[in-house]
Amino acid sequence: MRILLSQRTNYLPARGGANRTNKLLVEELARRGHDCLVVAPALPEEYAADPATGVVPTRVEGVAAHLVTDRRRLIRQFAQDIDAFDPAVVIVSSEDFGQALLRTAIKVDRAPVVYFVQTVQALPFGPAAFFPSASATDLVRRAHAVVSVSRYLSSYLERWGGRTATLLHPPIFGGGPFALPEPLPGGYVTMVNPCELKGIRIFLALADLMPDTRFAAVPGGGPVTATCAGSRPVPT
Repeated sequence: MRILLSQRTNYLPARGGANRTNKLLVEELARRGHDCLVVAPALPEEYAADPATGVVPTRVEGVAAHLVTDRRRLIRQFAQDIDAFDPAVVIVSSEDFGQALLRTAIKVDRAPVVYFVQTVQALPFGPAAFFPSASATDLVRRAHAVVSVSRYLSSYLERWGGRTATLLHPPIFGGGPFALPEPLPGGYVTMVNPCELKGIRIFLALADLMPDTRFAAVPGGGPVTATCAGSRPVPT
């Protein structure tokens, strides 16, 4: 089966959580014998594209990718690849606040469209939406299927978007069973990327409730605001 996945975030290198999940998903599909193509942006300082097309064709872990260094060309490349690749399924990653990829896939109407949801803020409806939109909500409802990575997202989609989602836990941790390691002596309860979106309030509340336990935070891509100061110092 030919499967095309597109996303607004960089596919290579996959530095964010959603990016890595998408990459692991299509690699697993490729290992199962499917012919997979990814259409996604790339940083121009890291990839030298053909000046005529702005595209870097590559292949990693059995997955073909068209990396677009000029983001203005992403939608056009996506539409072209839907026609040229003739996929049996098109997967659109939800990290696209304008929903332009989803709109394109539905408009081209070449194959069933699966909307893959990992980020609640990227959804165009409900209290967590950064950019609520009635027209974008209609696009989500018109997708052939919706897949989410958590029970929370599935319930959010149904409550606020009126859309039932299939729950999928991508293979982000590899194959089990997993050994339970002994806790390291003198270690910390650690949070990576401490920010409002990742639950810094919960982390700080736990630190307040457990004054005899050491907590540490590792800065990431999220904005660290005054909320992160907490009621007692948290080493980073």
